[in-house]
Amino acid sequence: MHELWLILLRNQFHDILPGSSIYEVYEDSKKEYHKLFFELEELKKEALLDLLGNDAVSEKNGLKELSSAWLQRDFQSDVDCAGSWENGILGNADSERAKQTCDASLLLWNPKQNRRGELISLPLPGYENPIVSLGEVEYLLQKGEQGDYLLDLPSLPGFGFSKFTLKEGTSQEVEKVKKNQGEEDTKTFRWEKRNGGGLYISNPFFEIELNARGEFISFVDLRENRELLAKGSHGNVLRVFEDRPHNYDAWDINDYYSEKPYEVSELLSMEVVEEGPLRFSLCIEKKFLSSRIKQWIRLYKNHPKVDLDYEVDWKEHLLLLKNFFSFDIQTREASFDIQYGNVKRPTHANTSWDKAKFELCHHKWMDLSEDGFGVAILNDSKFGISVRESTVGLSLLKSPLYPNPMADKEIHHFSYSIFPHQGSWKDSDMISYVYALNNPVESFLLSENTDNTSALSSVLGNTDTFSFVQVEEKNIQLECLKKAEHEEAYILRFYEFHGRRGKANLSFHAPIKKAYLCNLLEEQEEEILDTGKNICVEIKPFEIKTLKLYFK
Repeated sequence: MHELWLILLRNQFHDILPGSSIYEVYEDSKKEYHKLFFELEELKKEALLDLLGNDAVSEKNGLKELSSAWLQRDFQSDVDCAGSWENGILGNADSERAKQTCDASLLLWNPKQNRRGELISLPLPGYENPIVSLGEVEYLLQKGEQGDYLLDLPSLPGFGFSKFTLKEGTSQEVEKVKKNQGEEDTKTFRWEKRNGGGLYISNPFFEIELNARGEFISFVDLRENRELLAKGSHGNVLRVFEDRPHNYDAWDINDYYSEKPYEVSELLSMEVVEEGPLRFSLCIEKKFLSSRIKQWIRLYKNHPKVDLDYEVDWKEHLLLLKNFFSFDIQTREASFDIQYGNVKRPTHANTSWDKAKFELCHHKWMDLSEDGFGVAILNDSKFGISVRESTVGLSLLKSPLYPNPMADKEIHHFSYSIFPHQGSWKDSDMISYVYALNNPVESFLLSENTDNTSALSSVLGNTDTFSFVQVEEKNIQLECLKKAEHEEAYILRFYEFHGRRGKANLSFHAPIKKAYLCNLLEEQEEEILDTGKNICVEIKPFEIKTLKLYFK
């Protein structure tokens, strides 16, 4: 683990991370990241085996991980690394053994505190009518575009897991689940083609109209009966700008880039690829010069957000790709996520200082709100953004020539979410969706014909769920749970992110023997007395707290 941590730190160096190193550095970095992710997945599997009992479970008698297919997608074609993918972390998912369906335990691990449910993807080779249940409750699954199955859960325990049952059902049993969840009587998603090549889409939260280029010409929040786009403007507008900084291609963006825009208007296709009952997906493919841009617009039955997933085969240089939305939001400032907090920045250019903020950073989210309503933009890996008045420009790709003439000339995968909300972002479920996008649920499949069921039951007791820690307050974010560096203890790091003074009430899974407040070096500063299973600590606005915990 320590060696992998050093690999990660080396590749987070300030010239590697933002794309301002030479070509050879990134070829080495790809190989090191492949090793890092591959070995981390193996360590994760070993940890689960240890949790269930090494004698009870081994890979040959049933353990398969389901939730890391993105590793195969992003790295298999790029790097030849020791160990084949067919027999690696995916647990030989394409083998004949994997295609033999049977009753199994589906273990879903939630690596974050947020308990709100999310839509997860389960690759289940060989299953035709899978049924997932927790106790007496059976959950509806949807066959996805890529042949996976989509499962939508109302909630999962924070920093914990739930054990579900997976079985192969009959078509009649699947129809019964649909009927029990009301899918026979109502249609969640509606869509129809418009004259001129446009499209109309709706779900319980939104109505969206697209023109023939796949741009939003109307975006209505049905909960508020409110048009989200500014009058006369469009959303989802892809533009490319000539990007020639004065000095350093990869380091700088100069404000005059906006003087030479080019619309990405050549539409190759616009096709509905998923149609409920849990998710609706529209795939739009465009061409710009030698590059191709695929975008999936996704709407959900139970989640008030619109996802924009991208696959971009980029071949250009000295061009900046951005996506613009002009919202009908009147405000002089916007909120931007930073590590362990957030800041507000002006949306106007009244002073020279404000004018200089033509390109800004946001780590996981940005929010544009007026009193009582707002729109948040969530992202999983793209941190550049421009906000002028109510126009938001998402910076998708920057392709410099110096110091790496091949920079960005490859296939990219990334995602954004548009999350309209009532009240302020602090009152909404925005943070839950932020962490669902950046730190999704992990899934593991355990065959029921092994001894792991009894081993798992010894961990869970009489329930099918387990939570290591829970927090009551909405303004407290549990960010890190880890083993102490130099002793047998746990480290829990959390912070306040609403700018509110108060208390953090934490509830743990087991009685605490000793607990200390520590600094970031894990050096003890103050003992916390009379804890039991609960700890309450005072916390100031935006303060970071670190606990060292010893359990009985």
